[in-house]
Amino acid sequence: MGTMVPTLDTFEELREKGFRPQVVSCFVHEGKLLFMYDSKWKLWQLPQGGIEQGETAYEALSREIEEELGEVFHKTLTISPDTVTFLGEAKVEFPKKTQGDRLLVTKDGREIHMRGKKYFFYVIPVAGTEVE
Repeated sequence: MGTMVPTLDTFEELREKGFRPQVVSCFVHEGKLLFMYDSKWKLWQLPQGGIEQGETAYEALSREIEEELGEVFHKTLTISPDTVTFLGEAKVEFPKKTQGDRLLVTKDGREIHMRGKKYFFYVIPVAGTEVE
């Protein structure tokens, strides 16, 4: 499934080009997909969030899941290269008029105007389930 699992270098190359790397968690259990409601933007979405500087995708997944879904849910998961399945990626480029509204910081401290986001999708098994 998907392509090669992204590395820290992949994330830095994206920042250099103005794209914020993001992880997206896909939880499927008994034919149901978990969505969460984002009250700030008034929309339903998959649990997701930005990958911090120096953070692996698995570390970002773990942190974002605990932040967005809580410690109790997070404790039911094992997030590692052995248990998480990388599905693939998608890139979104913002409209020209909104590009540059936010800044990204490279590992050497340079600020770059954000042009969009690059999403990396992962399936994470929930306790008692298996990913096929």
